[in-house]
Amino acid sequence: MDAYKAAVDHRPELTDIWIQYGHALKEAGRTEDAVTVYQRAVKQRPEDAETHVHLGHLLKRLKRVKDAIAVFETAVNLDPNDKASCEEISALKGTGPSVSLAMETSRSNGAPTHQAAYQPAVQAQYDEAQSENALFKDHIAGQQAELEIQQAQLSKYTAETMALKDQLATLNASRDALFKERNAARAEVEALNPLQIQLAEAAAELEAQQAQLAECAAETSALKAQIAEVKIARDALFQERNAARDEAEALRPLEAQLSEAEAARDEALARIDALSPLEAEIAAVKIERESLFQERNAARDEAMAKVEAAQKTARDYEVRVGLAREEFLRSEGQIALIKDLVLREGSL
Repeated sequence: MDAYKAAVDHRPELTDIWIQYGHALKEAGRTEDAVTVYQRAVKQRPEDAETHVHLGHLLKRLKRVKDAIAVFETAVNLDPNDKASCEEISALKGTGPSVSLAMETSRSNGAPTHQAAYQPAVQAQYDEAQSENALFKDHIAGQQAELEIQQAQLSKYTAETMALKDQLATLNASRDALFKERNAARAEVEALNPLQIQLAEAAAELEAQQAQLAECAAETSALKAQIAEVKIARDALFQERNAARDEAEALRPLEAQLSEAEAARDEALARIDALSPLEAEIAAVKIERESLFQERNAARDEAMAKVEAAQKTARDYEVRVGLAREEFLRSEGQIALIKDLVLREGSL
């Protein structure tokens, strides 16, 4: 019985084991427990008429007539050809033949209570008992076959249980080995902690160097922009210097003209001196000479102003070019220092 209990606990979905468990409880006299087990089997297999018949016979045995009738009626509804259940219903309802009923009928008619009077009722009950006995024998044979099947299944389940226990032992051994490996790994990790600290410090130092490198790159970009601006200013100064040179070249013909004017003036003065008797002409010549002097002076002043302006522009340009050259040299020195710093950090 304990084997059946263990089997249903292990595989509660097997209805046949529940039925065999109910049979065992019924044979052991534990009828109320057997009723509970049969009801569990009926609940799991409500479409099986035979399972209802098992429950109906036990309820009949316990004198629970109404419950037995209801169960037998359910079995008949499931299997209309179940004559035994129909006879059980008739007997429980009192509509079937009985010995006491035949004897009571004989007494009421004033007939002697002789064997012939109730022989048909006895024969009917005997036939009913024989039919029920044959049905019970068939049922017992079927239950024995089912019991053998269930015992084979139980043996199989026992073997599976043993195999599962072996697997559990193997898994426990694997778990223990994994625990050992985990502890060893933890020890290795703890041993690696100083290295991790050094690695973190090296990573922080590398990040700081990368930040410095980024700053140097930004400064390099700014210096490159300044160098580009200096180059632009230098080109502009070159253009201004060339323009000043062009202006100076343009003033050179004026200087030649001024020299020619001075030569013409000297020649005119000489002629005037040679023509002194002619005062009127001398006066005219003087007037003309004064006019020429004024024109010459004006032209000379204008030419000198332009020359001085050109010279001043040239000097300013030379100063600006010198400043630009110095700024350019300083920028190249800074770039060289930055490149040297970058190369040193790269070598580290």
